[in-house]
Amino acid sequence: MVQSRAGHGGVAHVAVNGVIASAFDHWDSRAGDPQLHTHLVIANRVQRASDGHWVTLDSQALYKHVVAVSEMYNSLILDRLAADVGTVAESRSDLDVDIQQLIESAVSDETSTDHEPANRVELSGVPDQLIEEFSSRSITIEARADELINEYTETYGHRPTPREVLIIRQRATLENRPDKNTIEHTTLPEKMQWWRQRTHLAGLDPETVVRNAVGHHVRTVTSEMVTPDIIEQISQWTLTDASQRRTTFTRANVRASAERVLRLVRCAPADDRHALVDHIVSTTLDKAVALTPTRSRLPEGPDNSVNLRDRSV
Repeated sequence: MVQSRAGHGGVAHVAVNGVIASAFDHWDSRAGDPQLHTHLVIANRVQRASDGHWVTLDSQALYKHVVAVSEMYNSLILDRLAADVGTVAESRSDLDVDIQQLIESAVSDETSTDHEPANRVELSGVPDQLIEEFSSRSITIEARADELINEYTETYGHRPTPREVLIIRQRATLENRPDKNTIEHTTLPEKMQWWRQRTHLAGLDPETVVRNAVGHHVRTVTSEMVTPDIIEQISQWTLTDASQRRTTFTRANVRASAERVLRLVRCAPADDRHALVDHIVSTTLDKAVALTPTRSRLPEGPDNSVNLRDRSV
């Protein structure tokens, strides 16, 4: 994902020594709702591993992984919350299977593809009523998306395809993106005071919500419980998710799907999650048919700083 390129047309992937980036934590959305997220500003210059020269970052490869990185970020947040304050993530999607059923079905004789990843994962103890109160922008976007979908159906005589629905939702998101206002300049304590007031107005007690959400000592599914049989099952679900979203997909798309499927699995430390996801991605790609197999390969040798990673670019 983080690399430079070399050769005619940038055919070769070139290893680099990390990146330079600044992280900025934001606590709320543009609508003023609580929404912890982090912005990364990444320098466009990287140090080439082979000779130490400073070269340009391959931003195209990085851009392809934006969704996968976002999915990883969400999973790491859940890992950290579970480790630090004892939260438990749960699926609130009617289409998803219980996490314990995942373990049980994965060790059965047959590999099932009847699964859709948890597309809505929340913290146990946080009521839907409060989530809805603090999802004002999402509600507005969904309402606008429904309007656009109805307009499309009336115009063309059929509902849009999943790909077209995605484009419609992106349009609805951009149309309902408010300008940054003075709420950006309030301090975090001021924001928290306002959020507590809104919680009371929604008929809920903030202290009770927090008490119900933290301090859980229940057994959750961890990376140590993911056996080879379970990996086989999860990789099939990952392939199903990736293929349902796109007719063709890349390694980055598969990584994003793997993160979604593994959302309810807790990992500590972060390296355990990265290793597990890497394993799932490799197993999943082994089940898929490569439409662009290896185009060329550098001769094997002691210098592996430049490589094609066994796939065309």
